[in-house]
Order: sequence, then structure tokens, then C-alpha cells
Amino acid sequence: MASASTSTTAPAIAPAITPNIASVSLSHPPFWSTSRVRPIASRIWAAINRAKPGPKADQSTTLIHQLPSKTFKLHKQSHKLQGKDREIDQLRYWLNGRGQQAGELFMRIDEEQKRRKGVQAKYEKLCEGVKELVSAHNMELRKVAELELKLAERNLERAESRLGPVDALVEPRDHGAAEPVKDHDAAHPASSDSVRAISNEIADSDGLDRDAMLDAVLEAVRRRLGLELSHTASLEAELEEANDELKSVSHDVRTLKAQNTEMKDDVETLEFEKRDLESEKSELFEEITNLAFKLCAERDDNNAREGEWTKLWDVIAADRLEWFAAAKRLSEEVKSLDGENAMLTARYEEGRKGFCELVAYGDREYDARMRAEARLAELGYGGTCGESCSEVDLVADEGEVLEVESEASAEESEESVEGLGSD
Repeated sequence: MASASTSTTAPAIAPAITPNIASVSLSHPPFWSTSRVRPIASRIWAAINRAKPGPKADQSTTLIHQLPSKTFKLHKQSHKLQGKDREIDQLRYWLNGRGQQAGELFMRIDEEQKRRKGVQAKYEKLCEGVKELVSAHNMELRKVAELELKLAERNLERAESRLGPVDALVEPRDHGAAEPVKDHDAAHPASSDSVRAISNEIADSDGLDRDAMLDAVLEAVRRRLGLELSHTASLEAELEEANDELKSVSHDVRTLKAQNTEMKDDVETLEFEKRDLESEKSELFEEITNLAFKLCAERDDNNAREGEWTKLWDVIAADRLEWFAAAKRLSEEVKSLDGENAMLTARYEEGRKGFCELVAYGDREYDARMRAEARLAELGYGGTCGESCSEVDLVADEGEVLEVESEASAEESEESVEGLGSD
């Protein structure tokens, strides 16, 4: 939030960096100079010492006595104004330097924000790449699982009989302070020829002419002093304005210092955020490298499994012809066994019918024998009907139910039936 505030307030700070300070012109008017006033005062003082005393002379002496002090004050004020002008120039230069530093700071903050946006964009791209890798890995796992399931469903019964269970094979820049401006306002000792001529004329003239000339000179000096006083008042007003501007500049400097401290704090927070982003970037890079290693290992496992599956498929394809031949042989054997079973079933039915006839015949023979024995008993002849019917008697006595399960038993039953028929 701090960086955003600094970036938004940047256009508002830029005008405050270089305040509009009016340059104080210290160029003096051509009619006044310290190099001109002092020689005039000294020459007038020498001329007055040679003149006669009088009321005008006393008045001129007081004015002439006051003239050096006033000129000294004016000279002192001019030096003060020159010093203020130098200070204002230094402040302006310093403010320009601070403005350049503030501009560099804003450029650095903008670069840091751009760098942070670039890091965030890279982080988002990396997250998208990781998501794509994870989704692709999941899809590959699903495909592998589907292939494993299909292979297990198709070849489980056949592969278990020959190769064992298939599941065992599949594993899941600082600017320094401004140099002080050199004082180039040295005194220019240039005297006017007209002033020299006037002073020489006053010294060479008589008393009355000298008084008139002194009055004229004093009037000119009075006018010049009035002009200098007005100029001094204007300079004082300009000095007050310069002081006000200096106060505003100092206030702007304090605000700029506060803004610079805020910008330094923002830069420090940006540095901390940059370090956090660098640490997050390193962690993400480590995670991505680990994921890449895992994906490579899983790809190698998938390749190994595919190799095993191809080997199994080759074995299955090689054994498929044998399986087809064995199935053909089994179908032929089943057909032959079906024919034999039908034949045995028919024989079984014939044997069962013969056995039933044999049992009925035995029952009849037994009844006949019993009647014969009873008749013999009545007649007084004991004994049996003979030994030829021993087998029939044994069958009739025991009452067993014989089951014919094979071709031999059926043939024996047929032979016994034929034998009985022949008897």
C-alpha cells in the first residue's frame, strides 16, 4: 500500500521540488555606488575645511557626517542581500539535487514494482505449469489404470495358468551540497571625470560661488540620498519577500524530507517483500525440481511396466496359436465324447430294458418254481427244480437293482438276456 501511495503522489511532489523563488536582483542603479560616494564625500569634506564657516556650512557638515554612516549601512545591507541571494541559490541548487534524488527513487520504485509484477507473472506461469503437469500425470495414471484393468480382465484366466497372476507384475546518485557561489561583486574603483571637475571648480572658486556650488551639490546629494532610501525600502521589501519565500522553501524542504523518509520506508518494505518473493521463488523452484524428479521416476516406471506388458503381450501372441489349436482339439474331442455318450446312453437304455425283462422273467420263474415245489410237496416229492436256475434264483432272492455304467456291463446284460432267450 505504501508503494502505491508514493506512486500516486509522485506527480504532486514534482512541482514542490523546485519552488518558484523570484531571483533578487542586486544590480545597483548607475547613479549610486560605494566606489563613487566615498571619493565625493572626502573631496567635499576637504573643500568644506577650506571654506568659510556659516549656517549653510554647518548644515552641510551634518549631512556630510551622516553620509558615511548611511553609505556604510547601505553597503552592509547590500552584502547581507548578496549573502541571502547566495543562500537562496544554494537552496535552489540543493532542492534541484533533492528533486533528482526523488526522481531516481521514484524510478527505482517503479522498477521494483515492474520487477515484482514480473515475478508474480512468473509465479503464476509456474503454478499453471505445475497444475498442467499434475493434470497430465493424473491422466496418464488413469490411462495406465484402464490399461491394467483391461489387460487383467482379458488375460487373467489365461496368464494365470501359464505365467502366474498378472497383478504381481503391475505395481501400482547523491549530489553533494552545492558549492558556495563565489563573490564576484568586487569594488570597481572607477571615478568620473565630471565629479573631479566639479570638485576642482569648488576648490578653485570664490566664497559666493563656492556656497552656490555647495548648495547645488548638497541638493544633488539630498536627491540621491532620497533615491537611495527609496531603493533601500524596496530592497527591504524584497528582502522580506525573500525571507517569506525562504520560509516557504524551508517548509517545502521539511515536507520533502518527510516524503523522503516515507519513500525510504517504502523502499525498505519493498526490499523485505523482494526478499520474501526471492525465498518463495527458491521454494517454488525446489518444489518444481522435486516434482520434475518424481515425474521422471514415474515415467521410468511406466516405461518399465510398458516393457513388461509388451513382453507379456508377445508371449500371449506367441501362445495364441497353440491355444487356438488346443481349443480346436478340445472341440473335436468334445464332439467325439458327445457321440460316445449318445451311444452309451442308447446302450444303457437297451440294457435297462433287458434288465427289466430279466427281472420280470425271474419273478415269473420264481412263481412257477414255488408253485412247482408246492405241487411236489402235495404229491410227496421233495427238492428243487434243478441247478440250472441258480443264477436266476440268486437274482430273485436278493432283489438287487443293477446299474449299467459302462459298455462292458451293458454287453454282459445283453449276453445274459440272449442266454435266457435261448434257454
